[in-house]
Amino acid sequence: MNTRYRYRTNLFIALVLGIASLVSLLAAHTLFAAPPQAPVRYVALGDSRAAAPTYTSVLTGNGCGQTSSSYPKVLAGRLGATLIDKSCTAAKTENILSSPQRTLLASVPVQIDAVTSDTNLVTVSIGGNDIGWSQFVDKCISMIPGIDRKCRDDQNLQPSIATALAGLQPKVEEVLQVVKNRAPTAQVVLVGHGGLYDSTGCAFQAGYSNADGPIVTGFFAQFNGTLKTAADNQGVTFVDVDTPAQNGHDVCSGSERWFNGDAPASLYQTRHPTPLGSSAIANLIYNSL
Repeated sequence: MNTRYRYRTNLFIALVLGIASLVSLLAAHTLFAAPPQAPVRYVALGDSRAAAPTYTSVLTGNGCGQTSSSYPKVLAGRLGATLIDKSCTAAKTENILSSPQRTLLASVPVQIDAVTSDTNLVTVSIGGNDIGWSQFVDKCISMIPGIDRKCRDDQNLQPSIATALAGLQPKVEEVLQVVKNRAPTAQVVLVGHGGLYDSTGCAFQAGYSNADGPIVTGFFAQFNGTLKTAADNQGVTFVDVDTPAQNGHDVCSGSERWFNGDAPASLYQTRHPTPLGSSAIANLIYNSL
């Protein structure tokens, strides 16, 4: 056998063996590769800030008022997650943990039952209805333009706020603790309140005087401080909505507002998220994960 023929034969054999080895490696990789991961199981708990109700959505289904523009729906879409949305308009902490909620249309079971050990993500928006947050802001607001309610001079306002928030914190912490116990490996996110008002009001949508503006914004700062403390104490993520909303997205910002103000301005309820606002909240949560 001449040298050139022997060289070509050996080269051919080596090439065949190399291809065979590569095929074997690829087959082994396919055989032993990890199975595809299941979609994220995402549970949304809370009240109307999560549900994003319209005036008509609370008159359908179970009366909780969830809409397709709500931040849980938007976030689940971004994550490709399986969403179990238990948010319900007017919900309180007790409706998450222990007491069924009565809406106009149904008795809604407690929300916490949706949180199971295989849950990967839980968002919580709660607390506003527990303290009746609007009662504090309403002391500053007039629907008649130009009226100064002078809530800054109300000697009972700040003590009332402090008492309400002191009572709220342990309730929120209990919710977070139970969520963690039921889903030990889940990421838990507590979503802040506020985002409606800047320090300067406007007619009809934010009817407080400039002098009372710091009282309004100060209330939400205290509210969010309480929520953040609860989140920190329980080792969960807190997402601030109020601060970024005040950067050109308060209720006086027209089409850029994240929440409707005090007077009806769209099908979405007053003092509740607009579709733009819900999308913004979803983005804030997404960026925190």
